[in-house]
Amino acid sequence: MEVRTIPNSGWKAVLDLGTNTFQLLVGEKKEAGMEVLFRRKEAVGLGKGGMHRKEILPEPLERGLQVLSYFAEDLKRMGLHPEEAQVLATSAFRNAENASVVLETIRKQTGFQPVVLSGEEEAAFIFEGVKASAVLSNLASSLIVDIGGGSVEFILCQGETSVWKKSIEVGGLRLIEKFPSSDPLAQQEQEALALWLEEALAPVWEATSALEPIPLVGCSGSFDPLIDMRNASQTKWIEDAESLPFHRLQVIEFDALFSKTVHLPLADRLKIPGMIPLRAAMMPVAMILIHLLLRKLQSPTIYTSTWSLKEGVLFSMQP
Repeated sequence: MEVRTIPNSGWKAVLDLGTNTFQLLVGEKKEAGMEVLFRRKEAVGLGKGGMHRKEILPEPLERGLQVLSYFAEDLKRMGLHPEEAQVLATSAFRNAENASVVLETIRKQTGFQPVVLSGEEEAAFIFEGVKASAVLSNLASSLIVDIGGGSVEFILCQGETSVWKKSIEVGGLRLIEKFPSSDPLAQQEQEALALWLEEALAPVWEATSALEPIPLVGCSGSFDPLIDMRNASQTKWIEDAESLPFHRLQVIEFDALFSKTVHLPLADRLKIPGMIPLRAAMMPVAMILIHLLLRKLQSPTIYTSTWSLKEGVLFSMQP
């Protein structure tokens, strides 16, 4: 899709209307990277309860409208208006049969003008955001993975060039609804989910088979809590993963977090130092997916980019 240029000559606003969270970024592209004025993310659960019915339900929509009203107030304080923002709607909107009605409701009640991205467009913007973080600059090859609530985007890279990309509807919220489970996940439930994912991700294994082992580059979403939890266990640590554009996580560190997190009920996961509350419910299924990817790709390490879709859109805007 073509990205609109916001009329305001300075700061640019980008909204990511995800299946699980709504996010706002206000920033400006600079020659040496990006200057961020404001970030905000809120749990909405837009797809909750309706994903199997291909419908956005009234209650999640009301939560989304409330969050968008907060975002509109945030923008007004910065001298921006909702109609000036670039607003991207993703998996929940792509799959909902009532998406057109929901989008019109958002336009009328908030002033925001959402545009629904295809899976291919979403993956392309994610690639631009990760590339801008500079995490790819020293990697001969890599697989970018963005785990959302509805879909997961996979982008295979040679250096800083994207050579293959695909969006697959195996996001965390979608998996939770598809595989109702106990809290915490029983061992047999974990194994059943991993087996199903291994089959569902056949296109990924085929695309990467000639390159294994291959580094995994996870971005934003379910990867930020991994860095925050790892850092929280260290003497000197950065409280917020988003304070830097990318990080490195050893596989052994992930394995320790996996063992610590997946077997806990939600109430206890929320108590883990560094856990991001709005990600806590999805973390077990996301970590099972990451664990599978590490095993199949024989990934020697994990890189995490805190820049993803929003940043990719911002970097695609005209000055």
